[in-house]
Amino acid sequence: MKHLKRFNESSDLYNTIISDCKDILLDLTDEGIRCGVDMGPLLLIEWDGVKSQVNVDKVKIEIEASERSKVRLGDFGLSFEHLISYLESKGYILDSKGSFYENDDWDYYEGCPKCMSRNVWFTERDDEGDINMWLCGKCGNEGDEEYFLKPEHPISKSELLNSIRNNYYVDFMYLIFLKKKS
Repeated sequence: MKHLKRFNESSDLYNTIISDCKDILLDLTDEGIRCGVDMGPLLLIEWDGVKSQVNVDKVKIEIEASERSKVRLGDFGLSFEHLISYLESKGYILDSKGSFYENDDWDYYEGCPKCMSRNVWFTERDDEGDINMWLCGKCGNEGDEEYFLKPEHPISKSELLNSIRNNYYVDFMYLIFLKKKS
């Protein structure tokens, strides 16, 4: 109820989007799941004599499981679908390069951190048989194993919707929505 506004109350775009996203995610917070919504600092604005920085080109959402249990995506499918639909109606799209989720029980994601390609392989082994260098088949990026293996699994809109349908459990999810270029 704290996010309700009076009919004639004016509000700027920044606060409207943040409070609307928080309202959409209320089902999750009611279950003890931490949800953070931010638009990040970039653009300088002044409101009632107070200067603050706002980036209206990016909406960042963090969802973190409680200590007791993981977030079961299927249980909150309508909330996530509503969130995506709402932000798309405001001109934002899910950024698959910056968005990810993770679960302590999953294998590490093998992929290039530069171009997000899964076309990676090892190029060298040391005397003990351990992998030394990995190579991306798409962009040629090279690095050690830790550089190419991450607990964070990148997520696109279609993968998120599929994860909801398949009722995945996650420990943490970070979603970035970027303003569409006109």
